[in-house]
Amino acid sequence: MPVVARSRRRPDPELHAAIGAGRWEDAFALAQSADAPALAERNRAGRTPLMLAAIMSKPALVELLLQRGAAATVGERSESKRTAADYAEEHAASGSPMVPVAARLRALESEALA
Repeated sequence: MPVVARSRRRPDPELHAAIGAGRWEDAFALAQSADAPALAERNRAGRTPLMLAAIMSKPALVELLLQRGAAATVGERSESKRTAADYAEEHAASGSPMVPVAARLRALESEALA
């Protein structure tokens, strides 16, 4: 019987892994020291750290990533064709701290189009 090689999935980048696991102290430290390529790096689902911070409903982390230079443009889409603003809107319950973050991300997208 032939041996079938299993595909190895590459591990998520360190910042992505910290956000996804809810290791907030690590995530903030990694974001604080992240360079432009790390901020633009994508995980297996095509998501950037900014998208993951929006999914996890972490407004302070979203703001830090934006301050560090993370891109919030309509050109930055995950494999499911969503932007960071899309994810923030999906995870923003009425009255949640994510509502203004989602609005800011959407405004940044609009500015980039102008």
